[in-house]
Amino acid sequence: MARRKIRSKKHSRRRKEARRNQLVRWLIASLILVAGLVGLTHWSAVQIQEIKVSTDSQIDAESVGELTRSVLAEPWLGVVSHNNILLLPRRRIRERVAAVSPQIKAVNVDVTGLQSVAISLDNRQAVGEVCSSAPAGNCQLVDQTGFIFKSATGSSSSPIFTYQSEGEISIGERFLAEERFRSLNFFIDTLSAINMESRSVAIEPNGDLVIPVVRSGENTTASSSAAVDLKLNLYDDLAQIFSNLQTVVENDSFVTETPQGGEDPEVISPFSLEYIDLRFENKIFYK
Repeated sequence: MARRKIRSKKHSRRRKEARRNQLVRWLIASLILVAGLVGLTHWSAVQIQEIKVSTDSQIDAESVGELTRSVLAEPWLGVVSHNNILLLPRRRIRERVAAVSPQIKAVNVDVTGLQSVAISLDNRQAVGEVCSSAPAGNCQLVDQTGFIFKSATGSSSSPIFTYQSEGEISIGERFLAEERFRSLNFFIDTLSAINMESRSVAIEPNGDLVIPVVRSGENTTASSSAAVDLKLNLYDDLAQIFSNLQTVVENDSFVTETPQGGEDPEVISPFSLEYIDLRFENKIFYK
């Protein structure tokens, strides 16, 4: 038979007292730790006295600084101060400052000393303006990712490129998917390799594009006698489309009607054409 321990009531009472004393000691230690943390976060040596904001003229640096101070003034659990280097709420500051304007692409929060914080804003830069036909004259600035971030009205710097769209456009949304937008811009930029350039593109809802081009260095206007419209589709392989266009341009493939007598056809400049249609895979139509 196994031996059984017989514990007295006195022993059980001592055991309960020991557990209670251990719990009391743990509570006291926790209170001391919390009190020390609260006291440390309120210590003047680590409190933030200076907030430096680095941004461009389009974002008010003073407003960003005031917003940051308001975030620091919000205590944790009602007693622990955020206005110190030790518990600097970087994530909350980034989120609150980024919400100030769609023009802000990223917010960086850096500690520059025990009492100083530096906030730098990475702002979006316009690569052009998107103009909608409904309502007429509704133009917004767009960055290199296709993100619409600001009204073009009253903009200090006029974009050199215009994207004409029949659809609705709104600040805070993407004009096109980033991959499509970059592919389109790469096609337009690459036109310089064949002595062409453009300042605008019209985009239809089905993805059809009309890009008026002129010789590099000439003014692109609707009345230009040396302009030709390139017709293509946004959802095709634009790199292959450019390769096809480059081939026919460099090989002087644009000709008038074949003479009846069998003579060589007359080669004409692509800029004397009305349009060049590149929407049919490897076939090119022109007029």
